[in-house]
Amino acid sequence: MSNSIQLKIYGAFFAAAAVVSGAYTHGTAEEETFTVKKMERTGGDKGKYLLWTTDNDVYQVADSWANLHFSASDVYGEIEKGKTYKADTYGWRFGVLSMYPNVVAVEPVAAEKAIDNTLNNKLNM
Repeated sequence: MSNSIQLKIYGAFFAAAAVVSGAYTHGTAEEETFTVKKMERTGGDKGKYLLWTTDNDVYQVADSWANLHFSASDVYGEIEKGKTYKADTYGWRFGVLSMYPNVVAVEPVAAEKAIDNTLNNKLNM
């Protein structure tokens, strides 16, 4: 097989991977509001952190090539246990691969809004 054909095949493969990755990242993007119950660093020095919420959901804060997000440590450093945040997330929980929705940005929520969000979450269950 000639080098030009190999390059075209590799190029097509990487282009397809980029399209699928972008579709997953942007197609699953959501804004979530949650209160942090527990925080834990995992994965050694690879910059992956887990957050447990008072609603018993789990999110990860991790660097990602999929959306060129490389500030997981900074985002994790902004988060405090017991506080409520509005977060930009993407992804789904996929247990087989130990994947969780990924938090890419957070913004603290005022105390009165946090109470309203908690009540709304319980009423919508």
